[in-house]
Amino acid sequence: MVTATRPSPVILKELALPVGGDKERMTVYINDMAMFLPNAPVSNEDIEDVLGKIDGVPSRVKRIVLKNNGIQFRHYAIDPHTGASTHTNAELAAEAVRRLKPFDSFTPDKIECLCCGTTSPDLLLPGHGLMVQGELGLPPCEVITGAGICLSAMIAFKYAYLNIDAGFTQNAVCVGSELASSFMKSDFFSTRFGSVAAGGLDRLSGFCRRI
Repeated sequence: MVTATRPSPVILKELALPVGGDKERMTVYINDMAMFLPNAPVSNEDIEDVLGKIDGVPSRVKRIVLKNNGIQFRHYAIDPHTGASTHTNAELAAEAVRRLKPFDSFTPDKIECLCCGTTSPDLLLPGHGLMVQGELGLPPCEVITGAGICLSAMIAFKYAYLNIDAGFTQNAVCVGSELASSFMKSDFFSTRFGSVAAGGLDRLSGFCRRI
C-alpha cells in the first residue's frame, strides 16, 4: 500500500517545483506489504510429482538447473492429487491485496489506484488489472496493468508512485503476480510439441520448469 502526505516547504524545495499548476508534490510512503502463496510448498524432489514427467521420462537437466538456481521450494497453483488448477492469476493477486492492513479501518474499497503487474495474465483481455479489480469487487477506480517479463511489477510500482507524487490520488496499491505453473504441466509440452525424449526441448522444458 502506497499513500501520500502534503510535504513541508523544506521537502518541497528538495523535490523541486510544484507539479500541475497549484498542485504540490507529495511525499510518498510505503505503508504496508503482503503476500499470498498458493498451496503447500513443493520441494525439488516433488516437482515432477506435481507437474508430471514429460512423456513419462524424468528430466535429464533437473539436477543441473536446480544446482545453479539455488531454489529449494516453490508454490504451484495446482492440486497435487488431481493436477487441476486451484487459482487464477487474478485470484492470486486479489488474495495478496486482501492481506494488506496499512491502517485498522482499511478495506479494499478504499483503494484509489490499483496497479497490477504480470507476465502471465489469465486472458488477453480484459486487462489483468481489471480482472483483479473484479475479483476484489472494487468500485470504479483507476486501474493499470504493467507487463514486461522481469519488470512488470516494477512498472506497476513506478506508476503507483508517480500517480501519488503528481497528486492524482491519495493512495495506490501495487501488486505483482505470476502463474507460471499454468503452462509448466507436462501435458502442455507433450501434446503441443510431441515426443521430447531425444533432444533440445527436454533441456528447454527442464530449465523452464525448475524456475
